[in-house]
Amino acid sequence: MLNFRRWLVCMPPLFGVLASQGAAAQIYLGVEAGHENLSFNPEYRFVSGKPNKTYDNPADGSLAGVVGGYRWKTAADFSLDVQGRFSVSDTEWTLALPDPAAFRYDIPLNVAVSLLPAYRLNENFSVFAEAGLALGKIRERKSTAYAAGSRYDDVTWRPGILAGFGLSFAMGGGWSMRAGYRRTWYQNHDYDTHDAAGTQVETVTSRVVQSTTTLGLIREF
Repeated sequence: MLNFRRWLVCMPPLFGVLASQGAAAQIYLGVEAGHENLSFNPEYRFVSGKPNKTYDNPADGSLAGVVGGYRWKTAADFSLDVQGRFSVSDTEWTLALPDPAAFRYDIPLNVAVSLLPAYRLNENFSVFAEAGLALGKIRERKSTAYAAGSRYDDVTWRPGILAGFGLSFAMGGGWSMRAGYRRTWYQNHDYDTHDAAGTQVETVTSRVVQSTTTLGLIREF
């Protein structure tokens, strides 16, 4: 289980430290786009008693999003961002079998809130880390013309935890570019599958990991 309360409890002390150091605060907005890798790892447990089966279903595609946040800067070259993000994705894992059966898995929408501590290396470059909470719309669907075959259409918003790192380049005039890597582990989710008559065939435990490499443009105000 994901312990969101423990993560949230850590936030006020961080803000207190920044305030005690006289940190200056700024609002920023930006856009980002890049490459996405999704890993769907469902485990099937069969009602018939057959041995469980686990699959590795990877997919690659692209994503784009908008970000906005609040940045506290200190005189000691440290800063901390509280950032919100909304992103969309065209990445899909698909498979067609001769049964016939067709599979389609994706995460079309994602939102996240994260902390980004950063350290300024010089006048232009900074390195940052990222940690936070995510919520993804995860869709896992299977259709088949085989009456005794399982079928499902599971769509859920699932929470996750994320971690990442990156490099930022200040261009002047409040503009900056940044490149980053982010990985999100979503909470496992169980659902049942049924045949055409409505009889349960399997229970599926869905495990999903999302990895992104992005390039973004940020404007401070």
